[in-house]
Amino acid sequence: MISLIDALGVAGIRPQELRDQRGVHDRDLRVQKVGDQAHREQFGRPIVRQGRRLEHRARARAQQLGAVQILVALTFNALIVLGAGASGAFLARRPGWLRVQRYATGGALGALAVSVALDRTRPAPIAAG
Repeated sequence: MISLIDALGVAGIRPQELRDQRGVHDRDLRVQKVGDQAHREQFGRPIVRQGRRLEHRARARAQQLGAVQILVALTFNALIVLGAGASGAFLARRPGWLRVQRYATGGALGALAVSVALDRTRPAPIAAG
């Protein structure tokens, strides 16, 4: 019997090639089974294979977690910006407080500079990877 592919002269997969592929598929299943057994021996529990429905749930949960993380980050960044704007407006209205803030910041930076300059500790060695 002539197949449609042979009749049309189009290159394709012949039934014999499909039978040969079955052996490859069986071998892949055996390799997967051996891998599962090795995993069970090493970790003491079997691999849980999830279907598409559970995979979809996991993806949806990951997207929800990402959305919450973005929302929290935007909220805190907005609070930081508002706080910086409020402190800037406060210091702009009160030149005396601005002078105090400048001296306090300069003193703190100077103390850090002296601390770093007098630091005698040796750097930690880099571990070879």
